[in-house]
Amino acid sequence: MISILDEIQLPAGELLSMLQRLEKDYLPQAEERGLSLVAQWVSPPVVVPGKPNTLWLQWQVADVMSYYGIRAGQTEEVSIFWEEVDAIASERRRHVMVAADTVLPTKLENLSEAKS
Repeated sequence: MISILDEIQLPAGELLSMLQRLEKDYLPQAEERGLSLVAQWVSPPVVVPGKPNTLWLQWQVADVMSYYGIRAGQTEEVSIFWEEVDAIASERRRHVMVAADTVLPTKLENLSEAKS
């Protein structure tokens, strides 16, 4: 299982709007491409006028090949969504991870062996 953690720093007052955009414009296509939203967090847990909130989105895909499949299957609508996020967010980072005890392939051609 591959976990993807998006870290999006938003200006004060933009959190609700971002969550609505995510629900309407991104989630349906994400699910069709095999990307499952597991959890959402916000920090700090209150809106403080003039202070940013960080939105954390945890996603999962089945394996390495699925991860590259979602990247290859990215549509124009998905690209536009992330461009709009970047226009609002002061910072955005994506972390792609596996469990620390996962045996990782050393070469791309070994990916099918690692899935077994």
